[in-house]
Amino acid sequence: MRLGISHVIIVFFCLSICSVASASNNKFGYDMLLEHYGDALPQNGNLTVAMVEAMRHGLWAPNQADSNLHGTTINYGLFETKGNSTHATEVAKRFFGLESPLAGISEAIVFEANAWLFLVVENGAKAPLDLKIDLINHSWISNTEFNSTNITKRIDYMIDALDVFQVVGIDNASGFPTLLANSFNALVVGISSGNHSEGGTIIEEIGRLKPDIVADETYTSYATPNVSSITGLLMSKAKEEPGLSNALKTEAMKAILMAGARKTEFANWEHSPNQPLDSKYGAGEVDIYRSFDILVSGESKPNSPNNAQEKGWDFNQTESQNPIYFFQVPEGKKGNLSAILTWHRKIATVGEDWTQVNGQLANLDLRLWRSEMEGEGLDLIYESKSDIDNVEHIYEESLPSGLYYLEVETNHEQVEYGIAWRTDLENTPLPDIEIRPASGISKINTRQIIRITPEFSNAIVVGLSGVADGSSIMVGEKRIFRSQIYPNDYQGLKTQLLIDGQIIETTQNAQARYEWQATEPGSYEAQVLVTNGIGAVFESKQILFEVVRIDPR
Repeated sequence: MRLGISHVIIVFFCLSICSVASASNNKFGYDMLLEHYGDALPQNGNLTVAMVEAMRHGLWAPNQADSNLHGTTINYGLFETKGNSTHATEVAKRFFGLESPLAGISEAIVFEANAWLFLVVENGAKAPLDLKIDLINHSWISNTEFNSTNITKRIDYMIDALDVFQVVGIDNASGFPTLLANSFNALVVGISSGNHSEGGTIIEEIGRLKPDIVADETYTSYATPNVSSITGLLMSKAKEEPGLSNALKTEAMKAILMAGARKTEFANWEHSPNQPLDSKYGAGEVDIYRSFDILVSGESKPNSPNNAQEKGWDFNQTESQNPIYFFQVPEGKKGNLSAILTWHRKIATVGEDWTQVNGQLANLDLRLWRSEMEGEGLDLIYESKSDIDNVEHIYEESLPSGLYYLEVETNHEQVEYGIAWRTDLENTPLPDIEIRPASGISKINTRQIIRITPEFSNAIVVGLSGVADGSSIMVGEKRIFRSQIYPNDYQGLKTQLLIDGQIIETTQNAQARYEWQATEPGSYEAQVLVTNGIGAVFESKQILFEVVRIDPR
């Protein structure tokens, strides 16, 4: 069979072929993973993995004599190798070497890039070959324009229809490569320094943001196999446990990896509703612990408010009703949310053969809602709604305690998607207690505050203006009291504030403002009463709170 390699120009990622030590796994959260999940990690022997390498000076194979590669049998796809490549060896060490997360893999396949393109992807104008490979690493680029659109569609087909997870890198230079990184369905990798291609894709929906994720390495050639190795460990875990098997769907695994990415290293990380990822750092820096933590939390099913989880994932498809996923930020906590929605571009042939293929991409959006208590409404916090990307991302810091849900919004039914999220929790100061007006009531000034002030935590200011108009008393964002007395009924009523059973003050009407000051730290109970002044209590609510310190005012 004729390879026809003369019209393809393949260029190495690595600007110089460097023999450098394998990157420390600690940079990718591996030490944290061992600390928390050491006994639960997979054996890694159940995956079929491959790497595609560009030929340089006739060399493209890893050096099997390298001590870091002992224990893994390396086979060569399509034809035998002609010699060892330093670049290929360094890639292999990071991908499945003894110091990598994927250590213990029994076999790996290595393809030369031109042979892989023409014999596997293009396959004589037939459907791409199904080699039953789970995961492929691509630490090479090509700037050829020949057949690049068709090749990109075929790679997307392999990822979608054959469930072959493919991790590809972008260039170390400023220009955007033509092949691989323009894929819709692959996971595209950059480096944490940001010294890589940017500016968006250059074929098929120009301007889609890449990379999807970054890793702390010197070159994208070496960042890419680190991400592949992390992906492989997660895939091995999903294969070991039947309850996690849907995470092997490439949409779900991509979402899990991206939702677990860290942003703390990037002070200037930013995105917008129409630009789901940062233009330089994507979803952030890969973190194996955070993504593994999401994976083993288990698959969540939509529309289950009683199964609200701080982290989770799902592989599913859209229906006539938008799917929603609940999560909870507990009392006394605030949450930092990272949520990712991914779906695939679908590839179909025109006619019976593969001489012409078309791509079709559905449009999905992701929304974050905060659910008010007692079914009284929803607050839209954020929405990610790119018109060209097949990923949506929500990243919100310091969410107050409460019940939230993520909504997958689309007009398209039966679109397969992967969704993943994690909420990192932090302790919060003592919450405000706030009186809010009832819906539709605007005549009475009701927005007063009951609070333990952050700067003077010994003070509680009780504002009862409007309690008798159907207002709500809130602790943080949780409703603890809803008045049933309305404006026509509150004439002649009195209010009282009691702290630990002692009356602090009584007023002659249902509108009042009190201030009480603690003399020492401790737990206290406040009671708000609305009475008729001769013993009948119309409203009563107890509020437990804690004074954690005494500060001068």
